[in-house]
Amino acid sequence: MADSSSTYQAGGSGDQPKKSIFPGFGRFKVALSTVLTMEIIMQLAYVFEYPNCLIDGLRKADTTTSCALLMVSGMEERGQIAPHDISQLLDSLKDIGFLGTASKVQKLFLKHTDRAATDPADANPAAQPLNMTKSDSEKGLLQLISFRNKTHLPTMEVLE
Repeated sequence: MADSSSTYQAGGSGDQPKKSIFPGFGRFKVALSTVLTMEIIMQLAYVFEYPNCLIDGLRKADTTTSCALLMVSGMEERGQIAPHDISQLLDSLKDIGFLGTASKVQKLFLKHTDRAATDPADANPAAQPLNMTKSDSEKGLLQLISFRNKTHLPTMEVLE
């Protein structure tokens, strides 16, 4: 008789899917793969200076869809698209003359991620200017005090 405590049960709290901090980016990548044609893929591969072995792999893909999915994966791995920035892809599409495709890709990105094509503040929070008013800093202090009270952190006493 097997010990029931060692049995794995699906649906337990340990196997919950993790929520992405960039919701919609996966949907954007799938939508992007439907826009890319073989001509666009090959030209982007050359513009992005992909190695010949990768270009050969793209050419040997069974279908345009599988080739496009490989290209999207490659662009993500190399940082040419990211959840907070697709400007490198858009610039490259414009450079090779696919202005309509660039516009469509930008609209898809906005549709699926609710973000502009580039958002430097998301990429680097330190780059965001600190234009805090007194009321903003007071709100932050009140939130900190509220957090401290909820978590029962010890208070710091000021010695005079």
